[in-house]
Amino acid sequence: MDTAHGAGEKRTGQPPEAGRYTLGKARSVDVVGFVEARAFEINALQRSLEDARAAGNVRAFQTLPRHLRRRAASHNVKRIPARLRERAIAEMTKSAVSSKTLAGTDRLTNAQRSNRYKRRRTRTVREEYELRQAGKRWLET
Repeated sequence: MDTAHGAGEKRTGQPPEAGRYTLGKARSVDVVGFVEARAFEINALQRSLEDARAAGNVRAFQTLPRHLRRRAASHNVKRIPARLRERAIAEMTKSAVSSKTLAGTDRLTNAQRSNRYKRRRTRTVREEYELRQAGKRWLET
């Protein structure tokens, strides 16, 4: 272990060269010269940021905070906040999603809105009795 620091040196926790270099007078930075020297890099950075923003790498759903992201939102546009709804509709039409996905933008008719219970229930008591007797026969006394 002592081979790294030499045989007779004390171990101080710092490398042996740590005390050799001292800071002299504080230097100043010529800001204008620095910016002119780096103008190409700064312009390239700004251009790439604008290109990334314009390219639309982020979908409307991805801009939502995590607690508002829902899988159902990708199937029903009305589950997306109003400020992003138009953008989401445009993205869905561009990606050629089925018309059923965009159905949230249209009004549903009463037949589509009714649930299974309402469709299956009988209208009158007589219909209910007939349904009960459908597979049965009277036995002779």
